[in-house]
Amino acid sequence: MPPTITPPVDRADGTGADATIAGAESGQAQVLYYSLANIGGADYEDTTSITVPSVLRLGSGAVAINATPGRYRGFVAFNNASKLSEPFVFDVTGTPPTLTVADNEDGTGAVVTIAGAQAALTQTVYIVPLAGTPQTNQSRTGSGTITLALATGRYAIVGLLDGGLYTIGPYIFDVTPLPAAVVSISGGYCTSAEVASILSQFAIDVRTDDEHDEDYLAADDLARQEEALERGSAWIDMFLQARYDAATLVGNRWVKWATAHLVACELERRRGNGVAASLAAATETYVAMLEAIAKGARHLAGPGGPEPERGDAMPGWSNVTPDLRYLWSSIRRVDQTSAKTPLPPNNAPDPNSGVW
Repeated sequence: MPPTITPPVDRADGTGADATIAGAESGQAQVLYYSLANIGGADYEDTTSITVPSVLRLGSGAVAINATPGRYRGFVAFNNASKLSEPFVFDVTGTPPTLTVADNEDGTGAVVTIAGAQAALTQTVYIVPLAGTPQTNQSRTGSGTITLALATGRYAIVGLLDGGLYTIGPYIFDVTPLPAAVVSISGGYCTSAEVASILSQFAIDVRTDDEHDEDYLAADDLARQEEALERGSAWIDMFLQARYDAATLVGNRWVKWATAHLVACELERRRGNGVAASLAAATETYVAMLEAIAKGARHLAGPGGPEPERGDAMPGWSNVTPDLRYLWSSIRRVDQTSAKTPLPPNNAPDPNSGVW
Protein backbone atom coordinates (compact mmCIF):
# COMPACT_ATOMS: atom_id res chain seq x y z
CA MET A 1 0.00 0.00 0.00
CA PRO A 2 1.40 3.42 -0.87
CA PRO A 3 1.73 5.89 1.97
CA THR A 4 -1.11 8.37 2.52
CA ILE A 5 -1.87 11.54 4.46
CA THR A 6 -5.27 12.36 5.92
CA PRO A 7 -6.66 15.82 5.09
CA PRO A 8 -5.37 18.28 7.70
CA VAL A 9 -7.99 19.08 10.34
CA ASP A 10 -8.28 22.70 11.40
CA ARG A 11 -7.86 23.29 15.15
CA ALA A 12 -10.21 26.31 14.76
CA ASP A 13 -8.21 28.29 17.31
CA GLY A 14 -5.89 30.09 14.95
CA THR A 15 -2.85 27.93 15.76
CA GLY A 16 -2.83 25.46 12.86
CA ALA A 17 -4.06 22.02 11.76
CA ASP A 18 -3.23 18.35 12.31
CA ALA A 19 -2.85 15.45 9.88
CA THR A 20 -1.72 11.82 9.97
CA ILE A 21 0.67 9.98 7.66
CA ALA A 22 0.06 6.25 7.28
CA GLY A 23 1.84 3.45 5.40
CA ALA A 24 5.23 5.20 5.33
CA GLU A 25 8.55 3.36 5.62
CA SER A 26 9.95 3.36 9.15
CA GLY A 27 13.03 5.51 9.50
CA GLN A 28 12.50 7.26 6.20
CA ALA A 29 11.80 10.98 5.94
CA GLN A 30 8.27 12.20 5.29
CA VAL A 31 8.32 15.88 4.34
CA LEU A 32 5.16 18.04 4.15
CA TYR A 33 5.45 21.16 2.04
CA TYR A 34 2.79 23.89 2.27
CA SER A 35 2.27 27.62 1.64
CA LEU A 36 -0.54 30.14 1.70
CA ALA A 37 -3.05 29.76 -1.11
CA ASN A 38 -4.86 32.83 -2.42
CA ILE A 39 -8.10 32.23 -4.25
CA GLY A 40 -8.13 34.40 -7.30
CA GLY A 41 -4.33 34.38 -7.54
CA ALA A 42 -2.14 31.57 -8.76
CA ASP A 43 -3.74 28.14 -8.87
CA TYR A 44 -3.50 27.01 -5.29
CA GLU A 45 -3.22 23.37 -6.39
CA ASP A 46 -0.03 24.14 -8.27
CA THR A 47 2.83 22.63 -6.22
CA THR A 48 5.72 23.90 -8.33
CA SER A 49 6.12 27.03 -6.23
CA ILE A 50 6.17 25.07 -2.95
CA THR A 51 9.85 24.22 -2.61
CA VAL A 52 10.60 24.76 1.08
CA PRO A 53 9.99 21.84 3.43
CA SER A 54 7.71 22.85 6.26
CA VAL A 55 7.14 19.74 8.40
CA LEU A 56 9.47 16.72 8.73
CA ARG A 57 8.99 13.38 10.49
CA LEU A 58 10.28 9.83 10.21
CA GLY A 59 7.88 7.09 9.22
CA SER A 60 4.15 7.13 9.88
CA GLY A 61 2.40 9.16 12.57
CA ALA A 62 0.89 12.50 13.44
CA VAL A 63 1.92 15.69 11.68
CA ALA A 64 1.41 18.98 13.52
CA ILE A 65 1.06 21.91 11.14
CA ASN A 66 1.54 25.07 13.19
CA ALA A 67 0.36 28.00 11.10
CA THR A 68 -1.47 31.29 11.34
CA PRO A 69 -5.03 31.55 10.00
CA GLY A 70 -5.31 31.27 6.25
CA ARG A 71 -5.96 28.92 3.36
CA TYR A 72 -3.00 26.69 2.48
CA ARG A 73 -1.97 24.35 -0.30
CA GLY A 74 0.49 21.51 0.21
CA PHE A 75 1.77 18.06 -0.65
CA VAL A 76 3.92 15.36 1.00
CA ALA A 77 7.18 13.83 -0.24
CA PHE A 78 6.99 10.28 1.15
CA ASN A 79 9.84 7.86 1.93
CA ASN A 80 12.84 10.07 1.27
CA ALA A 81 11.01 11.79 -1.61
CA SER A 82 10.52 8.54 -3.53
CA LYS A 83 6.82 9.32 -3.93
CA LEU A 84 4.77 12.53 -3.95
CA SER A 85 1.22 12.82 -2.71
CA GLU A 86 -1.57 14.52 -4.60
CA PRO A 87 -1.75 18.27 -3.77
CA PHE A 88 -4.36 19.27 -1.21
CA VAL A 89 -5.83 22.42 0.33
CA PHE A 90 -6.58 23.01 4.00
CA ASP A 91 -7.73 25.87 6.18
CA VAL A 92 -6.51 27.27 9.46
CA THR A 93 -9.16 29.44 11.03
CA GLY A 94 -9.31 31.72 14.03
CA THR A 95 -11.10 34.99 14.65
CA PRO A 96 -12.41 36.10 11.25
CA PRO A 97 -11.71 39.58 9.91
CA THR A 98 -14.46 42.18 10.02
CA LEU A 99 -15.97 44.07 7.11
CA THR A 100 -17.91 47.33 7.40
CA VAL A 101 -19.32 49.67 4.76
CA ALA A 102 -19.80 53.43 5.18
CA ASP A 103 -21.84 55.49 2.72
CA ASN A 104 -20.11 58.69 1.58
CA GLU A 105 -23.54 60.41 1.72
CA ASP A 106 -22.68 62.54 -1.29
CA GLY A 107 -23.69 60.29 -4.20
CA THR A 108 -20.11 59.19 -4.97
CA GLY A 109 -20.06 55.73 -3.41
CA ALA A 110 -18.91 54.12 -0.17
CA VAL A 111 -15.82 52.96 1.70
CA VAL A 112 -15.25 49.36 2.83
CA THR A 113 -13.09 48.86 5.91
CA ILE A 114 -11.50 45.46 6.55
CA ALA A 115 -9.93 44.86 9.95
CA GLY A 116 -8.16 41.88 11.53
CA ALA A 117 -7.12 40.34 8.21
CA GLN A 118 -3.89 38.48 7.50
CA ALA A 119 -1.34 40.95 6.20
CA ALA A 120 -0.16 38.79 3.30
CA LEU A 121 -3.55 37.60 2.09
CA THR A 122 -5.91 38.98 -0.52
CA GLN A 123 -9.19 40.51 0.63
CA THR A 124 -11.84 40.63 -2.11
CA VAL A 125 -15.27 42.23 -1.97
CA TYR A 126 -18.06 41.60 -4.46
CA ILE A 127 -20.70 44.30 -4.97
CA VAL A 128 -24.06 43.61 -6.59
CA PRO A 129 -26.60 46.41 -7.26
CA LEU A 130 -30.06 45.27 -6.22
CA ALA A 131 -31.37 46.84 -9.42
CA GLY A 132 -29.90 43.81 -11.19
CA THR A 133 -26.93 45.18 -13.10
CA PRO A 134 -23.73 43.07 -13.18
CA GLN A 135 -21.61 42.66 -10.10
CA THR A 136 -18.18 44.18 -9.64
CA ASN A 137 -15.31 43.25 -7.36
CA GLN A 138 -12.29 44.94 -5.84
CA SER A 139 -9.38 43.61 -3.81
CA ARG A 140 -6.59 44.63 -1.49
CA THR A 141 -3.92 42.88 0.56
CA GLY A 142 -4.35 42.71 4.32
CA SER A 143 -6.41 45.06 6.44
CA GLY A 144 -7.39 48.53 5.27
CA THR A 145 -9.97 50.31 3.16
CA ILE A 146 -11.39 49.82 -0.31
CA THR A 147 -13.01 52.79 -2.04
CA LEU A 148 -16.16 51.94 -4.00
CA ALA A 149 -17.15 54.39 -6.75
CA LEU A 150 -20.89 53.75 -7.05
CA ALA A 151 -23.98 55.59 -8.19
CA THR A 152 -26.83 56.22 -5.76
CA GLY A 153 -28.85 53.09 -5.04
CA ARG A 154 -29.04 49.98 -2.88
CA TYR A 155 -26.35 47.31 -3.04
CA ALA A 156 -25.37 43.93 -1.59
CA ILE A 157 -21.77 43.19 -0.65
CA VAL A 158 -19.98 39.90 0.08
CA GLY A 159 -16.38 39.64 1.24
CA LEU A 160 -14.05 36.71 0.55
CA LEU A 161 -11.41 37.53 3.13
CA ASP A 162 -8.01 36.11 3.97
CA GLY A 163 -7.60 34.56 0.56
CA GLY A 164 -11.12 33.14 0.55
CA LEU A 165 -10.85 31.57 3.99
CA TYR A 166 -13.79 33.57 5.30
CA THR A 167 -17.01 34.55 3.59
CA ILE A 168 -18.48 37.67 5.19
CA GLY A 169 -21.96 38.87 4.28
CA PRO A 170 -23.99 39.46 2.30
CA TYR A 171 -24.75 42.88 3.72
CA ILE A 172 -27.12 45.47 2.26
CA PHE A 173 -26.05 49.11 2.08
CA ASP A 174 -27.24 52.30 0.41
CA VAL A 175 -25.38 54.94 -1.53
CA THR A 176 -27.26 58.18 -0.92
CA PRO A 177 -27.01 61.63 -2.51
CA LEU A 178 -25.72 64.72 -0.81
CA PRO A 179 -28.44 65.72 1.65
CA ALA A 180 -30.08 69.04 1.03
CA ALA A 181 -28.91 71.81 3.26
CA VAL A 182 -31.63 73.06 5.55
CA VAL A 183 -32.42 76.45 4.05
CA SER A 184 -34.71 78.58 6.17
CA ILE A 185 -36.83 80.65 3.81
CA SER A 186 -38.58 83.66 5.25
CA GLY A 187 -41.89 84.93 3.98
CA GLY A 188 -44.90 86.29 5.81
CA TYR A 189 -45.42 85.26 9.42
CA CYS A 190 -43.16 82.18 9.69
CA THR A 191 -40.14 80.57 8.06
CA SER A 192 -39.61 77.18 6.47
CA ALA A 193 -37.70 76.17 9.61
CA GLU A 194 -40.93 76.29 11.64
CA VAL A 195 -42.74 74.33 8.92
CA ALA A 196 -39.92 71.74 8.96
CA SER A 197 -40.46 71.25 12.69
CA ILE A 198 -44.00 70.11 11.82
CA LEU A 199 -43.43 68.15 8.60
CA SER A 200 -39.61 67.55 8.63
CA GLN A 201 -37.20 69.00 6.08
CA PHE A 202 -37.32 65.79 4.06
CA ALA A 203 -41.10 66.07 3.74
CA ILE A 204 -40.79 69.66 2.52
CA ASP A 205 -38.10 68.66 0.02
CA VAL A 206 -40.00 65.79 -1.57
CA ARG A 207 -43.25 67.81 -1.78
CA THR A 208 -41.56 70.63 -3.69
CA ASP A 209 -39.33 68.45 -5.91
CA ASP A 210 -41.75 68.23 -8.84
CA GLU A 211 -38.93 67.13 -11.17
CA HIS A 212 -37.94 64.20 -8.90
CA ASP A 213 -34.28 65.05 -9.49
CA GLU A 214 -33.42 65.19 -5.75
CA ASP A 215 -31.89 68.65 -6.27
CA TYR A 216 -33.69 70.15 -3.32
CA LEU A 217 -31.73 73.40 -3.45
CA ALA A 218 -32.77 74.16 -7.02
CA ALA A 219 -34.32 77.60 -7.52
CA ASP A 220 -37.67 76.17 -8.61
CA ASP A 221 -37.91 73.95 -5.51
CA LEU A 222 -37.15 76.87 -3.20
CA ALA A 223 -39.65 79.06 -5.07
CA ARG A 224 -42.39 76.52 -4.36
CA GLN A 225 -41.58 76.71 -0.66
CA GLU A 226 -41.85 80.50 -0.82
CA GLU A 227 -45.22 80.20 -2.55
CA ALA A 228 -46.51 77.95 0.23
CA LEU A 229 -45.32 80.46 2.85
CA GLU A 230 -47.10 83.23 0.97
CA ARG A 231 -50.38 81.29 0.79
CA GLY A 232 -50.32 80.44 4.49
CA SER A 233 -49.61 84.04 5.43
CA ALA A 234 -52.41 85.24 3.14
CA TRP A 235 -54.87 83.17 5.16
CA ILE A 236 -53.70 84.91 8.34
CA ASP A 237 -54.24 88.31 6.69
CA MET A 238 -57.78 87.37 5.70
CA PHE A 239 -58.64 86.55 9.31
CA LEU A 240 -56.66 89.09 11.33
CA GLN A 241 -55.57 92.12 9.29
CA ALA A 242 -58.88 93.92 9.95
CA ARG A 243 -58.10 93.99 13.69
CA TYR A 244 -54.29 93.89 13.89
CA ASP A 245 -51.55 95.53 11.90
CA ALA A 246 -48.74 93.59 10.20
CA ALA A 247 -46.11 94.52 12.80
CA THR A 248 -48.24 93.00 15.55
CA LEU A 249 -48.86 89.82 13.56
CA VAL A 250 -45.21 89.34 12.61
CA GLY A 251 -44.10 89.47 16.24
CA ASN A 252 -46.80 87.21 17.66
CA ARG A 253 -45.79 83.65 18.61
CA TRP A 254 -49.25 82.14 18.19
CA VAL A 255 -49.58 83.66 14.71
CA LYS A 256 -46.19 82.14 13.79
CA TRP A 257 -47.32 78.61 14.58
CA ALA A 258 -50.80 79.08 13.14
CA THR A 259 -49.14 80.16 9.89
CA ALA A 260 -46.70 77.23 9.99
CA HIS A 261 -49.61 74.77 10.23
CA LEU A 262 -51.43 76.44 7.34
CA VAL A 263 -48.26 76.35 5.23
CA ALA A 264 -47.75 72.68 6.10
CA CYS A 265 -51.24 71.93 4.81
CA GLU A 266 -50.52 73.88 1.62
CA LEU A 267 -47.41 71.76 1.06
CA GLU A 268 -49.23 68.51 1.80
CA ARG A 269 -51.88 69.35 -0.80
CA ARG A 270 -49.35 69.85 -3.58
CA ARG A 271 -49.69 67.62 -6.65
CA GLY A 272 -53.19 66.61 -5.58
CA ASN A 273 -52.23 64.83 -2.36
CA GLY A 274 -54.27 64.77 0.82
CA VAL A 275 -53.42 66.22 4.22
CA ALA A 276 -52.47 63.84 7.01
CA ALA A 277 -55.31 63.46 9.53
CA SER A 278 -53.21 64.52 12.51
CA LEU A 279 -52.02 67.68 10.73
CA ALA A 280 -55.54 68.50 9.54
CA ALA A 281 -56.92 68.17 13.08
CA ALA A 282 -54.23 70.43 14.55
CA THR A 283 -54.75 73.04 11.82
CA GLU A 284 -58.53 73.03 12.29
CA THR A 285 -57.96 74.05 15.92
CA TYR A 286 -55.94 77.05 14.75
CA VAL A 287 -58.56 77.95 12.11
CA ALA A 288 -61.36 77.84 14.70
CA MET A 289 -59.42 80.27 16.89
CA LEU A 290 -58.70 82.52 13.90
CA GLU A 291 -62.42 82.69 13.15
CA ALA A 292 -63.19 83.57 16.77
CA ILE A 293 -60.59 86.36 16.77
CA ALA A 294 -61.87 87.71 13.46
CA LYS A 295 -65.43 87.92 14.88
CA GLY A 296 -64.24 89.68 18.02
CA ALA A 297 -65.13 86.74 20.29
CA ARG A 298 -61.47 86.29 21.28
CA HIS A 299 -58.40 88.50 21.50
CA LEU A 300 -55.02 87.79 20.00
CA ALA A 301 -52.75 87.35 23.01
CA GLY A 302 -49.03 87.93 23.33
CA PRO A 303 -46.55 87.40 26.18
CA GLY A 304 -47.83 90.53 27.95
CA GLY A 305 -51.54 90.02 27.38
CA PRO A 306 -53.91 91.04 24.56
CA GLU A 307 -52.20 92.55 21.55
CA PRO A 308 -53.08 96.17 20.63
CA GLU A 309 -55.74 96.44 17.96
CA ARG A 310 -55.91 98.86 15.06
CA GLY A 311 -58.86 100.76 16.65
CA ASP A 312 -56.86 101.49 19.79
CA ALA A 313 -55.08 104.37 18.05
CA MET A 314 -58.23 106.03 16.56
CA PRO A 315 -59.55 109.40 17.89
CA GLY A 316 -62.19 109.21 20.62
CA TRP A 317 -64.07 111.32 23.13
CA SER A 318 -62.57 112.10 26.48
CA ASN A 319 -63.52 114.33 29.44
CA VAL A 320 -67.19 114.55 28.33
CA THR A 321 -69.22 116.94 30.55
CA PRO A 322 -73.08 116.91 30.48
CA ASP A 323 -74.85 120.25 29.96
CA LEU A 324 -76.16 121.04 33.46
CA ARG A 325 -78.88 123.34 32.11
CA TYR A 326 -80.97 120.29 31.55
CA LEU A 327 -82.45 118.20 34.36
CA TRP A 328 -81.42 114.59 34.36
CA SER A 329 -79.21 115.22 31.35
CA SER A 330 -77.19 112.30 30.09
CA ILE A 331 -75.20 111.20 27.13
CA ARG A 332 -76.55 108.10 25.44
CA ARG A 333 -76.42 106.27 22.19
CA VAL A 334 -78.95 103.81 20.81
CA ASP A 335 -77.69 101.73 17.92
CA GLN A 336 -81.10 101.55 16.24
CA THR A 337 -81.82 105.30 16.19
CA SER A 338 -78.61 107.19 16.86
CA ALA A 339 -77.06 109.38 14.21
CA LYS A 340 -73.74 109.19 16.02
CA THR A 341 -74.71 112.19 18.21
CA PRO A 342 -76.57 112.18 21.55
CA LEU A 343 -80.34 112.75 21.42
CA PRO A 344 -81.60 116.04 22.96
CA PRO A 345 -82.68 115.27 26.53
CA ASN A 346 -86.30 115.77 27.71
CA ASN A 347 -87.76 117.80 24.86
CA ALA A 348 -84.89 120.25 24.97
CA PRO A 349 -84.22 122.21 21.80
CA ASP A 350 -82.16 120.36 19.26
CA PRO A 351 -78.67 121.82 19.54
CA ASN A 352 -78.21 121.25 15.85
CA SER A 353 -81.27 123.32 14.92
CA GLY A 354 -79.83 126.62 15.98
CA VAL A 355 -82.97 127.32 18.06
CA TRP A 356 -82.64 127.41 21.86
